Order: sequence, then C-alpha cells, then structure tokens
Amino acid sequence: MYSVPIDASARPVRLNPDGVDPIYEYHYRLNPDGRRVVFDAGARLFSVPTDGGAPAVQLNHLPFAGLVDISPDNERVVFTSVNTGVPTLYSVPIDGGRSAHGHGRRASGGPVQLTSSHVWSFQIGADGRRVVYSVRNAGFELYSVPSGGGASVRLNAALVAGGDVGLYEVSADGTRVVYIADQEQDGRFELYSVPSDASSPPVKLNGPLVDGGNVLPYNRGFELSADGTRVVYRADQETDGVDELYSVPIDGRFAPRQTQRAPRRRRVPRHGRLAPQPRQRARRLPHHAVPRRDPGAPQRAHRRPPTSARDHTAGTSAAATPRATRSSSRSARTAGASSISRIKTIAGRASSTARRSTGA
Repeated sequence: MYSVPIDASARPVRLNPDGVDPIYEYHYRLNPDGRRVVFDAGARLFSVPTDGGAPAVQLNHLPFAGLVDISPDNERVVFTSVNTGVPTLYSVPIDGGRSAHGHGRRASGGPVQLTSSHVWSFQIGADGRRVVYSVRNAGFELYSVPSGGGASVRLNAALVAGGDVGLYEVSADGTRVVYIADQEQDGRFELYSVPSDASSPPVKLNGPLVDGGNVLPYNRGFELSADGTRVVYRADQETDGVDELYSVPIDGRFAPRQTQRAPRRRRVPRHGRLAPQPRQRARRLPHHAVPRRDPGAPQRAHRRPPTSARDHTAGTSAAATPRATRSSSRSARTAGASSISRIKTIAGRASSTARRSTGA
C-alpha cells in the first residue's frame, strides 16, 4: 500500500510494514480528516499515518472478523473480532493508544470489548460517543453502547414472537436512531424513533396502516434529512399495495404529512423499476406536421389544402395552396364577374326602354 501527494510533489511512500501479506486493495478506510488509513491484512488490522511519518500499528489482538469503521471525530476505530467463535464488537484509539483520545480522557492503549453477543452490523454516531449495533437474540434487536466501553442498552421495545428490527440509521447529530421493525405485530413493519442512549421509549412515526399496509422494510424504505430533524418514508399506509411518500419530525411530535400521492394507475416501484403502465391510445398528428415519405433529402412539411372558403380565409396562403385549388378559385372569381356583367347589361337595356317610352 502506497501514498502520494495528489499534486505529485513528492515520491510515493510505502505504508504497509515488511512481512504484512496479503494487502487487499479494497480493504482499507481513510479517516474523515485524511491523516490516517486503516487496513486489514488477512486476520490483522493496522493503522498508519497517510504521509508515512510513523510506522503502522496493529489494532487487534484477536482475528479480524470483517466489519470496521472510523468514528467521525477521527478518534476511534470500531471493528469486529472473533471471540469464542462469534464476531463481537471492539473499539480502539485510531493510533493504537499512543496519545490522548476520547473526549478529554486518556485511552487505555488497547482494544476494548464492547459486546459479547454476535454482532451483525453497527453504526457510529456522528459525535463518536456511541455505537449502535444489531444482534440476534430471539429476533434481530437494536442496542447502543458508549464507543469507549460501558453498559449496552436496548433501543427497541419488546418484540412480538417472530418480530425483528430491520433497517436502522443514526441521526446526523447522533442523538436519535430511526428503525423499521415488526415490533407490535409479526409481519407488519412500522417506523420508530428512539434516543440513542435509550433515555426514553421508542415513538412510532408512521400513521395508522390499512390492513396489509407496511412501511417499506427494505431498499431504503426511509431517509433522514441532512439536518436530522425529519424522516421521509415510503408506505402503503392508506391503500394496500400503493406506496406513497410521507414526511414526519424525527421525534414524532407531529403526525406524518403526505408529500406525494401516487396516481391510481401507477405505483411507486419497490425494486427500482417502474411499474407497468396502462396502454395509451396513439395520438394523431396534424396532417400538416407529417413529413413527406421521401427517403432522399430532407423536405419541408407540406400543408393540407383548404376544404372550404372558410379555411382559405382563415389563413391559408396562396403560395402554399395547391395548383388545383388555385384554378378552382380563379374559376369562381371569373364566374362571379360574368354574373355581375350580365346584371349590368340587363339593367342598361331596361333603362333605354324606359327613356324611349318617355320620349314617345
């Protein structure tokens, strides 16, 4: 593993120590400020400054079990190691305990075991103080523990037989945890929010569900706002099988508000693809908008000839009128002129006859 300045102002430096093999190119993680990198080499976990200014230090003493993350405050590394046959959770200062860490107290200098149960997943709060993790007892449940070690607390309420906690996420400020669970009725998934230290019981965020309705328990069924004050979730809350979007305060102090109503014939997709749409009748294009079917050079779209004098006077230009139509128009004008001429001739004869009769 190597590190080099992004502007290539210095030569690359090797970060892994001699004899550390193998190095998996995708098994490393930079801390938020970019000053250190944590990587695994088989069953061992190491931390080293990205500038190579100090040698790499090994963080674990038991075999590494594959899950690792760095606290957002750059202080600690949380990881799983195999202990008594199951992956359990450990925490250690990011430099292995060689300096002061952890909110004003000096680190103990080695890994601290956080759990004794089989850990399936975990998230570190934004302030780095607590770790939220999922374990399987009778069902999957959610717990929280201080990142430096201490007593764990259960976050979800007691589950019904067959119930499980599914998706969960820690708020941006680390003070609350939002999760989906079939906590009250097996198979009916609802949305809950709870303080990350379990200082008060969980509150339900979704509104009443129709029979068969659920908050979507997979595929990112909810999202937290960037400031951590609201939750947007998907649920067939009002009509079974029709997913809609709702927004609610993260502490549940107000009822959820619908943000979008799905069309009756179009359902919000559950698997990232649009639901089948009803077949629509083909639209008829205006005659003048259909181009000539000439495979050669592009041609100007032709206009439909007027079918009445009204069409002609409504704006059809003489230049765009077909030859047959222009001939018909000239014939009509000639016939009109002949009729007027005959009327004038008859009127002139009648006038002459009247003068002769008067003169007689």
